[in-house]
Parts: sequence; C-alpha cells; structure tokens
Amino acid sequence: RLARGIPLSLGSDGAFDGTPVANMRAARQISQHYRQPILPEHLLEMQTINAARAAGLEETLGSLAIGKRADIVIRDPHAAESAPGNNPAHTLALILGTGSVNTVFVDGERIFDAGHSTRVDESKIHASAARSVTDRAARLGIASNASWPVG
Repeated sequence: RLARGIPLSLGSDGAFDGTPVANMRAARQISQHYRQPILPEHLLEMQTINAARAAGLEETLGSLAIGKRADIVIRDPHAAESAPGNNPAHTLALILGTGSVNTVFVDGERIFDAGHSTRVDESKIHASAARSVTDRAARLGIASNASWPVG
C-alpha cells in the first residue's frame, strides 16, 4: 500500500511491551517477509505524520510546525548503541531504544531531563513497583527467588 501512495500508520496500545522501536522493528521484519521492505524514513513517518493523518489530527500534531502541539523526544547521540550513527533515520527507527532518551518535552514542559523524570521520585516508584511484584508473587504462591542457571 505504501508504494501506491496510501499513508500507512503504525501504532500500539502497549507500554513497555510494545515500544515504538519494537513496533518499527516488527513492521520492518513483516515487510521483509513479503519482500516489500519499508525504509527507516517511512517507519518514522508511520509513527508521526501518517499516524496523525490516520487519527484525523494532522492539523494539530504529527510534525513540528508553528501552531501544532509538539511532544519532543531528544535522544542521546552518544549512546553506545547509536554507533556508528552515519544513518540517522535508521538509527532512530531501528536501533536506539528507550535507554537512549535524554530529554522529553510535552506541550512545552520538560518532563524528562538527563535521563530522569522531572515529575516523580523514580527511586520511590521503583521501590513501590518491586514491593508490588513481591507481594503479588507471595499472594499467588510463586517463589520470587529464581534459580539460575537452570539445570
């Protein structure tokens, strides 16, 4: 459909189970299976410009322009996985993961800076999540001390 000029979008309702990079990798693998590879540039457009168009919001978001809402993610170009970095679209679409996020702006507010939230105490959130998992495992009778290596 992409070759016919039909704008395709790519999205997921998952959080960490379906990150944007994971979705783009999956889309690229599927396209290669059908011998119709999708360029990294198209993968980026599928999650920005085309996603806004598919949702009927192209006048409001999907690209950086005066008058549009802008949520911006700035990635660390020096992250180990970014090397060699000679193809920025490929690096953004298929290489860099969530660990390379340095700064995030949402509606002009910096909500993530230097790799950390500006809104919450991350150590408290991590401790709360760990307690929640441990408590749930205990309620279900699941041992939380995994044995490794197995066998």
